[in-house]
Amino acid sequence: MVFVVGVEDLAAHPSERGCVACGIISESVVVGIGPNTSRRRELILRKLTATVVVVLLLAAEASGIGSQRLQAQAYDDMWQYTNSDPVTLTITAVTGDFGITPPADLTLSAGNSGQSSVQLTPTDGFVGAVHLTVTGAAGILGPPGDPTKISASFDSATVNLDSTNTASTTLTLTAGAQVPPGTYSLQLTGTDNSGTKVHFVLVNVTVTPNSSLFSMTLDKTSVVGTYAGVGSIWLNNPAPIGGALIQLASDNLSVQLSANTVKVDAGKSYTTFQYMVDGGLQNTAVATISATYNQVTVSATLQLYPAIHLTAIATGHSKITLYHKSRKAPQFIAGDIRLRAFPKA
Repeated sequence: MVFVVGVEDLAAHPSERGCVACGIISESVVVGIGPNTSRRRELILRKLTATVVVVLLLAAEASGIGSQRLQAQAYDDMWQYTNSDPVTLTITAVTGDFGITPPADLTLSAGNSGQSSVQLTPTDGFVGAVHLTVTGAAGILGPPGDPTKISASFDSATVNLDSTNTASTTLTLTAGAQVPPGTYSLQLTGTDNSGTKVHFVLVNVTVTPNSSLFSMTLDKTSVVGTYAGVGSIWLNNPAPIGGALIQLASDNLSVQLSANTVKVDAGKSYTTFQYMVDGGLQNTAVATISATYNQVTVSATLQLYPAIHLTAIATGHSKITLYHKSRKAPQFIAGDIRLRAFPKA
């Protein structure tokens, strides 16, 4: 330990030169230190006349941890000295502490998840593990997979601090598909290994109505030959933050989709996609186009007819019969027929 003594302006009190420390240190003190750190504490020594003040500054090294007996000694111009009454100085190791930075609030649609970073910072040389938990109002938190509850998890529920650097983990909150819309306040608590240092912060999670598929429509219900069309998809509620990514599929190779996925932008309830019908079909067929999101699937059907190729025209009094080139028997095909007359050569 190092003791440094300073005397307050003795020149201002010439009659007081002499026994400047004959008073008593009236209290015992505790100075807390950490590894390779020091703390300073001022002790006031006063003469009985309370005129001259001597300040004792203490800088305790880590090797001085424990109880130390301390006396102050002062000298006059003639090197005459006097001692103060002894005082006990108790030096203890500072165990430090930690702080938690509140994570960002989250907005989730029912049935979806969100993440927020949790940062922990050591103070006063704290070294050790911090264990994280999340609690909430009765009945709101539950295990993953419960459609009526909010579930919480961490990348790591235990964060180790090294006395200097900030450390972090990721909090994931998932709102079940049946959680009622509203804002819920959750408490994030950090506790050290001893259980004596406990801190908490609040994080709010706002649950919006669940978005699911409502319907799909196509611009045509039937097509003949080659065709390029447009389909439309509707949600029952606006898409959540980040949008809704919808999976598309066709069960007929003659109907190709412009993409396997289509996105409904956040806050929107509607989007479109394109499809193409191959004109090489030889027989009538039905194609089903489906869309899937949040485990809900909607679909629309398309009647496909082969392209018309006239090989002969048989006329009667009231009808025209068309023969498809691949069939010997007449085949009914819906659509308009346009006839042109050419001059006889």
